Amino acid sequence: MEDRAVILATVSSLARLQLRVHAKLAEARRMPNGVIWGGRDARWKVGELTPPSPWLDRAEAGEPLYNVLPRIALVQVYLLALLAEEEIDRRWACVALQHLAHSQAYWSAPVLRLASRFGITLGSRPWDETNGTGLLDAALPRRPRGGT
Repeated sequence: MEDRAVILATVSSLARLQLRVHAKLAEARRMPNGVIWGGRDARWKVGELTPPSPWLDRAEAGEPLYNVLPRIALVQVYLLALLAEEEIDRRWACVALQHLAHSQAYWSAPVLRLASRFGITLGSRPWDETNGTGLLDAALPRRPRGGT
């Protein structure tokens, strides 16, 4: 599959995850004291998303689920920006996708699959690829302006 098609399929799958997370956050939850909460107050955790999402395999199970939404959106923005580039930076696509895992210590399984599909070898840890820089600190890929 061409690089652009792989990126589009990834962004599409992340959009479906985004919808699942939104749906879970909209569910009501009965708290131990009998009070029923919804949305952020329901305190849904990543580990309570059923079925579990392979995209979140390295996210901590106890992390609030609402924390995941901005990460999904940011990864989608970066991946879509890569599509505007003349040549896809395969390594950067993997680094961007790693942001979902919220870990600089270990690569997530989806990132390792993407790297394999792209035929690239990543550093032993995400830290090795980024020197600890997170996606929030990185500039978006940009196409040159002007010219034809």
